[in-house]
Amino acid sequence: MTLPRQIMPGRAYLITRRCVQRQFLLRPDEKTNQILLYCLGVALARCGMEVYAFNAMSNHYHLLVFDVHGRLPEFLRYLNLMTAKAMNFRWKRRENLWSVEQVNVVLLLDDEAVLAKSVYTLVNPSVDDLVERIEDWPGISSWSAHAYGRTMVIDRPVGFFREGGPMPEQVEIKVVAPRRAANPDERWPLADWNERLDDETKRVPDW
Repeated sequence: MTLPRQIMPGRAYLITRRCVQRQFLLRPDEKTNQILLYCLGVALARCGMEVYAFNAMSNHYHLLVFDVHGRLPEFLRYLNLMTAKAMNFRWKRRENLWSVEQVNVVLLLDDEAVLAKSVYTLVNPSVDDLVERIEDWPGISSWSAHAYGRTMVIDRPVGFFREGGPMPEQVEIKVVAPRRAANPDERWPLADWNERLDDETKRVPDW
């Protein structure tokens, strides 16, 4: 049995979740991307989380978040449950979407750890030789938000989420510059953060 995870507000985490038997159940296309982004946007808003970086590969996702209110377990449960239901509906399947392994959650203790794990998240497709450049990956990624400083607006997907139901018609995802570990009330200046990300991703072999 694993030890209970200490949950406190004001902490940054890298989250990794894999599909059952590493199947390609998140393989990117327009509908899958919309479902993943919509579920992420709803979960972030519901639990008051901040997002620093994300990337969904075909059989797993990476997500960097800042837990403002100490609601990480609620966030993970809601995000993974809603995503699983919507994706199973999309693929017309009833089995588990996620691996039985516990979701991997890594506490990031300092600014350099946040930077390193952000780079790791963003370069996943190019390091795995799936694309030549980060921006060529067809799956969901926060790279465009980092590069262009925009807010993503996602419409409610058609299908599992019924029209006129309780789920919002649109959600927004705003990727923010990380808070400083030593002083969470202070953030990296956005221009500096984007510059560091750009520099560090280009240092990664095979980027």
